[in-house]
Amino acid sequence: MMIRKASIALLLSLLLACCAGPANLHKVDDKVWRSGQPARYQFRELKKQGVGEVLCLRRWHSDIDEAPGMDLHHVRMNAGKIKDEQIVRALQAILAADQPILVHCFHGADRTGAVIAMYRMVVQEWPRQKAIDEFMDPKYGHHADYFPNIREYLEKVDIGKIRREVFTSPAPRSDTHAELQLGPS
Repeated sequence: MMIRKASIALLLSLLLACCAGPANLHKVDDKVWRSGQPARYQFRELKKQGVGEVLCLRRWHSDIDEAPGMDLHHVRMNAGKIKDEQIVRALQAILAADQPILVHCFHGADRTGAVIAMYRMVVQEWPRQKAIDEFMDPKYGHHADYFPNIREYLEKVDIGKIRREVFTSPAPRSDTHAELQLGPS
């Protein structure tokens, strides 16, 4: 009897996991979602819910195979060294999106969290501390012990400079399938 209950519990948990959205999935606003790396079936579900574009922040992975039929953008970021130019490109991709866009990295915590915190400050004009508090909220899973540099970046970044670059410099073209095959830019 005990084995049967355990088997049923395992089956139910597998079914729930199979039907769930990507890890760390959160709606930022009407246009922007954030998450960890979705599986192919999760991209399909997101598309059914109206998400039509994807911004991948992973360095060595694209979503070409997992997200067919979605507009893909790719800004390679290293969580250990966040750079202004990467933030600018990511924010420009979000702002240029014609459809709701999903921003993701592997866990949806560190690189994604940095981009969303910058989106909050630069685009939505949140106060810096409010954006950092959201970034540090445990529900988003920031790995503070491994990447303390991200909080430091958010505390020191020149928001005015980033805002000027996002809104006045031409948006660089996102990586395309062909460029991704050639390797990192």
